[in-house]
Amino acid sequence: MSKTPDPKLFDLIHSLTATEKRYFKVNVGKSSGKNNHQFMEIFEIISKMKSFDEEELKAKLDKGSGSKHLAFRKSHLYNVILSELRGYHKTSSQEIEVLNLLQSVKITFDKGLFHQSETLIKKLKKKCVDYNFKQYIIAVGFWEKKIINSLTSGKFKESSNHETEKKLIDKLVIEQKDALGYLNKELHLWLTRVELLDFYRFGKNTSKHTLTELKAKSKSILLSKPSNDNHIELKVQELIINHMIIFFEGDYNRGYKLQYQLLNLLKDNPKYIETNLDGYITQINNFLTISFNAGIIDEVPKWLEELDAQYEKPKVKSNLYLGSRVYSFHQLNQLRYFNYQEMYPEACAALNTKRYSMYDKEINPYKRFQIIYNLVISLFFCSNYKATLQWANRIINSSIKVRPKELSLMRTISYLVHYKLGNHSLIESLHASINQKFNTDLELNVPEKIVLDSLNKMCFNPLDVKNLKIKLHQDYDDSVQNKNTTHKNMLNFIGNSLIN
Repeated sequence: MSKTPDPKLFDLIHSLTATEKRYFKVNVGKSSGKNNHQFMEIFEIISKMKSFDEEELKAKLDKGSGSKHLAFRKSHLYNVILSELRGYHKTSSQEIEVLNLLQSVKITFDKGLFHQSETLIKKLKKKCVDYNFKQYIIAVGFWEKKIINSLTSGKFKESSNHETEKKLIDKLVIEQKDALGYLNKELHLWLTRVELLDFYRFGKNTSKHTLTELKAKSKSILLSKPSNDNHIELKVQELIINHMIIFFEGDYNRGYKLQYQLLNLLKDNPKYIETNLDGYITQINNFLTISFNAGIIDEVPKWLEELDAQYEKPKVKSNLYLGSRVYSFHQLNQLRYFNYQEMYPEACAALNTKRYSMYDKEINPYKRFQIIYNLVISLFFCSNYKATLQWANRIINSSIKVRPKELSLMRTISYLVHYKLGNHSLIESLHASINQKFNTDLELNVPEKIVLDSLNKMCFNPLDVKNLKIKLHQDYDDSVQNKNTTHKNMLNFIGNSLIN
């Protein structure tokens, strides 16, 4: 069996912005030679492809060179592009600035230029503090120890600007302990967040701890040293974890206020946003989620605009992952906003099909599910039944693990659509197959079973449809607890338009 061609070169080339491509072409074009011509030829062909096709690439290469050594040439081109990108972005972000300084420290140290290394390490250390890069303080300490040893030994001892080797080492140990303490606490808080999220998504059956135990664990970590108030990252983690616990307990009004406090903290720290853009857009999404749960949607349009504005940032434009995150958060919450207000035609029109196609493979599977879930609801209540089935089946036939009640609602909608479209034989078939599995491996909730049973009876008793519809309406009403807008509209649909 032949090996499937690796599309990583295609993905890298198509992630480049226009200015990055221009920079690459100019720099590579400065060097003449057959090899450079071949690399640029491959680059140009792949740039014009809509999807990667190895055979098309081979066919379009110069007859003289053909596909000889193509795997090597692609691999080399990939590395050349990455090398040029490092040059292009050497001052484009704070993190790359720090990494470049770290590399300069190593280069000067390896050449025995210890005083130059010392100067660079001081600059690097200040950058790490200014940019809140605790993760790089450990690496800084490693080189600082090497430089101290060099400057305080032999002929360098007298020329050193340091007061004493002992004071330097003591200070360094304290800094390293603080950095390690911070990183250790941040890691444990992050792991606790993951546990809380799993508990929310999949319930107690897949969690090692109860919510009470997770609360106690979170509190213990949050109260440990170092103090959260001295580190913005730890303060952010504290607010996120407390918000998650409050959200899971159902106190949405309090959760709304806490999440709003978190967004204000982030807005007051633009440097943090710059280095944690992914985290910032995630917290906007969390704020929008709690807004719908709390029923406070006045701020939703403002934060939807803030999400949309992120598309214009170069970091988002050139990063498929970040672009997909911004798109999925914006698209999902835009659909939620219109559905919440029962503006279903506006919700249907809000789907950005171009961006959906662009980011489809990059979108987090659960987030993709949520987008489709909300789209199905809007299409259903717009009476666009064929499109409803098309999108609903993507969820029903998907292997992604989602909450049973959400999956059940999608199946319920599909039953109602099949009935409206006159697919009575399919209703009968579904009813027979699902009833056989009802008590085994198929997770059905009570409202879904009531709908399917009732529709099946309607198919076989067309003369008694009116009475059956009345009973379905009453049984569905009784079976759904804590009705949201979707369930209320479902009741209206059953009562008013199911038979027409």
